[in-house]
Amino acid sequence: MGVRIRRTHQRFGKSIVATGLAGLALVGGLLSATPAAADTEPQQLDAPYDLTISPTPRNGTGPNCGWINKTAVRLTAKIAPRDLNRSFESTLRLQDLTAPGSPWTEYTTDSTYFSTSAVSFQVLTLQDGHTYSWTVQTRVGGEPSAVATGCPFSVDSTTPTFTVSSEDWPSDGGIPRKGVSQTGIFHVTPDPGSEDIYCYEYQFDSPPTPGSDCRLFADASGRLDIQWHPHQAGTHVLNVQAQDRAGNKTKGSYTFTVPASPIDPWAACSTINGHQLCGPLLDLFEQLKRANSNFPSPAGVTANLPDGVGKSVPLTDGSALVWSSASGASFVPAPIWVRVAQLGGVSGWLGYPRENPVGSAQHGYVQDFSGGVLAWSPTSGAHLLFGAIGQSWRDSGGIAGLGYPKDDESDIGDGRGRKQTFEKGILTWGPSNWRPHAVRDAIASAWSAGARWYGAATTDELAAPDGIGRYQVFEKVRFYWTPKTGAQEIHGGILNKWWELGGERGFLGYPTTGEQAIGNGRVSHFERGSIYWSAASGPHELHGGIKARWLELGGPAGLGFPLTDEMVTGDKRGRYVVFERGSIFWTATTGAVEIYGGIGQAWASQGWNSGPLGYPTRGEYGIPGGRRADFEHGYITWTAATGKTQIVVTG
Repeated sequence: MGVRIRRTHQRFGKSIVATGLAGLALVGGLLSATPAAADTEPQQLDAPYDLTISPTPRNGTGPNCGWINKTAVRLTAKIAPRDLNRSFESTLRLQDLTAPGSPWTEYTTDSTYFSTSAVSFQVLTLQDGHTYSWTVQTRVGGEPSAVATGCPFSVDSTTPTFTVSSEDWPSDGGIPRKGVSQTGIFHVTPDPGSEDIYCYEYQFDSPPTPGSDCRLFADASGRLDIQWHPHQAGTHVLNVQAQDRAGNKTKGSYTFTVPASPIDPWAACSTINGHQLCGPLLDLFEQLKRANSNFPSPAGVTANLPDGVGKSVPLTDGSALVWSSASGASFVPAPIWVRVAQLGGVSGWLGYPRENPVGSAQHGYVQDFSGGVLAWSPTSGAHLLFGAIGQSWRDSGGIAGLGYPKDDESDIGDGRGRKQTFEKGILTWGPSNWRPHAVRDAIASAWSAGARWYGAATTDELAAPDGIGRYQVFEKVRFYWTPKTGAQEIHGGILNKWWELGGERGFLGYPTTGEQAIGNGRVSHFERGSIYWSAASGPHELHGGIKARWLELGGPAGLGFPLTDEMVTGDKRGRYVVFERGSIFWTATTGAVEIYGGIGQAWASQGWNSGPLGYPTRGEYGIPGGRRADFEHGYITWTAATGKTQIVVTG
């Protein structure tokens, strides 16, 4: 096997050893070289595969394989040739991605392959803190394979360092704040340059298991707080092992003394900004100050709250530290603390905070209290969430789901249901439905215009069966939405009629308006027609030419409401609809023509459209002394003086 290292760009000055594993066969338990077969006609290899990195990278993110803790690496690829015993050339191309514009460096080796071969390159001197990309390609007789790309990897061979501290059990001769049977905290903090510590392992009074991986993950800054509840007084040692993202490990220990008797938690005090802080409130302040050097200072002394149970300390920005024996100590941001006061304070039904807030002053806070949740953002203010709506908000993903509340919970307007508006929708609740449902986007806007009439949602928003639209069911209506029609409500008899006609998959399509008043009835318009309803007639659909002619004649004020849907005539030539005061007949040749009154009765007596007159061609119009209507084969007149009609057949 021959090795050629061809460095088209020498940047790093590294020592490179390229080793071809191909051309070795296992004979009698020993590796022996196999002679390469003579080259025949060129044949392209398949692309290399199974590209691996040794040592195996850790903690990869996105396309990056992760970190290795060595400055030497072995890069290996498998070759799957199409025939056996052929010599081939393999090329590794390596690039330092940390240095912008860094060129590729090539390393080439010659080998002989069998049914499956592997080629391996060992790069001996990588640079700590740098990230590399790499590719492998093979050639046979000058014919190249496709290029195989290995995933990028990063190098970190520096051992991390850290510091352990504790206000509860100082190791520098300070006064302990906690004794036996009292829970205290140790802080493990990475030293500058070691913020990439990934996780920790610790053990009290004995070292962690040698070689073990850690189980406790650090926060984004590489820190870890360790809680401990000692049962024995005296000197103890906390042994900690830290591991960074690349697997580098380091150990440290912290020696401290636990007093034999429990210590009054409020005995430890410190003066900060001219004000004395004590006990759990001092502990919390120090914890928050360590995490944020800009955390506000005390603006007053520790004071008992009006209920005689809790304590609080005001801070310079209007926020507060609050404590009770049941809930412990919590930080309450200024805008939430103002809202707490408006709701009667922590002594009222809202109660004490259960935990510190989640969020930031820039984007907003959410804080859980014993009686509900307070959520605040700079744009929406502070609002209370509780009960079924509050729980549904949590189940919907909270801030990530519906966003911050824009108002407090309120009545829908019907005296029964409840609603609360959020940045990304509205949660509604009604007594007929135990679980609140979210109303979003266009349906939310349309629902809000008449919430008191529509009632609370009884389902989430659902996909319509045709796969085009969306719909949502409410206590008294349904809303249907498409990008073309927007959100429209439909209910009652008109809804039932629309379903009877096939709903959104029927010929009428989706509603384009909500239900509207017309005459002494109601109407909903659809993409290809309308449904009209009155108490006397019930719901019926109209569309096309018959609908247009009916509206020309005055709609309900003219012929009245439809008594039938559009129907096919007996001879199949035409269509017709019967109205309260007449009918309209349509054919492709005559169009839509109305017929009513005495002339309509006379036409019916001669057999309707099947009689000798055929279909009407012109609606009733005035003539001297009476009225007349024309038909395909004649006409009918009506005389006002006698009230009689005359049928005239002309062809």
